[in-house]
Amino acid sequence: MLSVAIFIFIYVVVVGVLKTANEGEFLGKNWNSFWVPLRLVLGVASLVPSSDGYSTIQMIVMWIVLQGIGLGDSMWTAMVDYVSQNGSVGNPRLL
Repeated sequence: MLSVAIFIFIYVVVVGVLKTANEGEFLGKNWNSFWVPLRLVLGVASLVPSSDGYSTIQMIVMWIVLQGIGLGDSMWTAMVDYVSQNGSVGNPRLL
């Protein structure tokens, strides 16, 4: 993935320089001169592995997964407590 990101980075740099030279405006008229470099740098930086071997994007995805697991666990615990206290899940008036 990092190799592909490097190729994309090189492509954006080369095409950006060519568009700048051709149109006289930084990165040309069609590319946003603020967001394109920012997205490019953040995208490549999120793929670089850290000291523990995981990249930033992998750590973010795993944090989201762990939050989902914690939410499911707390919902299950609340449901088990509710059923143990009330004996049923449904509304007795509707049954």
